[in-house]
Amino acid sequence: MRLSSEKSMQTVTKIKEFANWILHIGDGDMDLNELRHATIKIPEYILILHVQQLLLQLVEFFYPCNMQNLSSNEFFDDGAILCPTKKCVDQVNEFILSLIPG
Repeated sequence: MRLSSEKSMQTVTKIKEFANWILHIGDGDMDLNELRHATIKIPEYILILHVQQLLLQLVEFFYPCNMQNLSSNEFFDDGAILCPTKKCVDQVNEFILSLIPG
């Protein structure tokens, strides 16, 4: 995964916090209950709240100006929408393909 940032110190700090949070989860470094399950609290600033078309919002976030950039071969290389299941992957791919004219 590659994180890009702006030059402001506040943005750099927030990106470092996010990266550490993701690494913390990936390393399994969290409090587990007796069943070895963990509750992960997602920081509110990374949640998309109160949106009517959530999938459209996600696609527009990861692939801004998608209609203008469809002709670029590298356009979809710089972003990814991660899904928990293959069924979800198929739904996201189908939705993105439905946005492409023709």
